[in-house]
Amino acid sequence: MAPEESTEPGKLNIKLTDFGFACFYKTERGLKQVLGSPLYMAPEIVREEQYDKGVDIWSVGVIAHILLSGCPPFYGQTKQDIYRSIVSDMPKFGKVRSSLSAEAIQFIMKCLSKDPSKRATA
Repeated sequence: MAPEESTEPGKLNIKLTDFGFACFYKTERGLKQVLGSPLYMAPEIVREEQYDKGVDIWSVGVIAHILLSGCPPFYGQTKQDIYRSIVSDMPKFGKVRSSLSAEAIQFIMKCLSKDPSKRATA
């Protein structure tokens, strides 16, 4: 166990990694490459706009949505349908919405803000 890890209840550390697309970038320049799995792409990637580390918060929101609802927040029959949904639709919580806490929904919605400047930060 690494020194920063804990087995104490209430001290949960979550580590999410996918180094397949990891890279260094200059904050002032951002990135513009279209990379990633379609279901986890932030709107700015789909629109091929410049982006920054905020796209990782978007992915956290997608993962939280899937864990709590059992389905992705945006979907479609084709990749293009998924991209359209990411850019245009609100997250779909399905039948479980009424069983989710207001805080859980608020967290996911802040992570999945389509406006990167209004998106939650780490």
